[in-house]
Amino acid sequence: MTTEGINGPRDDVAQTASPSVADLVLMGDAVRTERVKTPLLGILAVGLVVLAAIVQGVAIVMATDNRYLVSTVLGYGAVAASILGFLVGAAAAVLSLGRRWGIAAMLLSLVANPIVVLNVLTFFSGSPR
Repeated sequence: MTTEGINGPRDDVAQTASPSVADLVLMGDAVRTERVKTPLLGILAVGLVVLAAIVQGVAIVMATDNRYLVSTVLGYGAVAASILGFLVGAAAAVLSLGRRWGIAAMLLSLVANPIVVLNVLTFFSGSPR
């Protein structure tokens, strides 16, 4: 295609036409596809917290059966799972990927954390540390 330049016709410059309204309408679906936000991350956070609560319960049962090594390891696992559940819940709440589930996971992780439970029970028992 030849175009008229300052020094005469030029073959190396191609004219680019701006897209028409019909072309923009057709491209609109391809250009502006929004991701659907699923609550999967928040549900995962609640699942981690529920897992932490179950592991804590099993650790307490093991401790009452005089299996202290197993209960200690399970207790550490419950602490790790509840902290991870809190962090994943916070990420879900901030990223709007299951905001309500994430907030619920953050609140439940405080109950599922054995360290928090120990401090609360110690506080209400009235005995000094």
